[in-house]
Parts: sequence; C-alpha cells; structure tokens
Amino acid sequence: MRGMADAAAVVKALVCDEHHEGQLIFGLDETGHVCGAVFSCPCDACQDEILEDPDELVDLAWAMGADDIVLATFVRRERLAPSAADVARFEGLRVECAADDVRLLDHLLFSGHQWRSIAEVSLHSPEDGSVSGDPDASTSW
Repeated sequence: MRGMADAAAVVKALVCDEHHEGQLIFGLDETGHVCGAVFSCPCDACQDEILEDPDELVDLAWAMGADDIVLATFVRRERLAPSAADVARFEGLRVECAADDVRLLDHLLFSGHQWRSIAEVSLHSPEDGSVSGDPDASTSW
C-alpha cells in the first residue's frame, strides 16, 4: 500500500460507504502490507470505545505487528473538512507515536464516497517535518 489513495481503497473495501460514525485503525508491516485492522463503533448497539490516546495506538500497533498505522474516522458530511484542532491532534499523535517507533501515516476522515486526508492539509510533512500540504485537498471515489 502506497499513499492516501491506497489507504482509501482499503477503507472502502472494509467498511460500508454510508457509515457515519466509528473508527478504523489499520496497521502496515515493513513491506507496506496491511497486517491488521480494528473497527470500533460508538453507536448505542456496539458501544465501542474510540481510541484517542497515543499509548493505546502504539499498543495496538505492536499487537498487530505493525510499523505504521493509519486512522480512519467516519463522520457526517459537515465534519469532512479537517479543522485546525483536527490537524493539531494529528500532529500531536504523530509525534507521540513516533517516540515509540510507530509511524502514524495519516488520519483520514470519511463521509459517504468522500474522504479527506489530515496529513495532506497539515502544515508539516510526516516524513521530514518540512512545510507542505494543500489546505484545499479533497478526494472522492
């Protein structure tokens, strides 16, 4: 798997297009192949917890044997555009996970057939910290 488009294809294959809540975390091994995935749904029927703590993300990555992880959060259309808080949270999680040798590659927001990459709109590249990103980035399938 290489890049956000491949990550989006994995999410599309695993989860219903119309899902508006929940979180999918998938891990990638050193070859870039998906080595595990966990879907959590906070609806009344499932009552799953959404992972937000970097220590929980690192523990999950280690349990999957993953070197890299990608978060996918399912939201309503009005929440599709990443806010400054979303970007700041992504950057904080990225830094804290990296301290434990786990790379957080991206946090994708999904709504129906559209998705947004928080890494794309972030001001810093996850690989080298350089300033980059496109604040108007948006992708759909």
